[in-house]
Amino acid sequence: MERPTPPAFLSLPPVADARTALVCDQPAWPYRSACAAGGGIAHLRVWWAGERGHVAIVTERGLGASTTNSAGEIWGELSTRFPGPLVVLEHWPAGDGDDHDRLDQVGLEGRRPTWRRIWPTAPANPDHDLCQAWMQAYGHDMLAASCPTA
Repeated sequence: MERPTPPAFLSLPPVADARTALVCDQPAWPYRSACAAGGGIAHLRVWWAGERGHVAIVTERGLGASTTNSAGEIWGELSTRFPGPLVVLEHWPAGDGDDHDRLDQVGLEGRRPTWRRIWPTAPANPDHDLCQAWMQAYGHDMLAASCPTA
């Protein structure tokens, strides 16, 4: 049996200043979905990462189809709106049984979405040190800027 090739995730780019590099902030961003709900509402923030393109954080709001179930459609819409290299991160705030936020990078394998945990990562995760360093340098500031105010 042939093993599938792992998805190609872009490396996490530096974002010098989460406040000044922010190019899009939509607390009630509507997105389409192939799910029965037809779409949902998320908090969308996008930062310019220079020649490395854009970094988008899509925060789940619990309104309509989930960001996870709509990841393919979200990726497609954002890649059209922000051409060039794009890193899409799905953010689930604490709640619904989780006592902490989580952040996953969304990639596409063909047309099928796939995920890579960015934060928190277990020490045994091969990407742990890389993800921890990125979160310390950029990610925590970006998450703080991207949390909806309810």
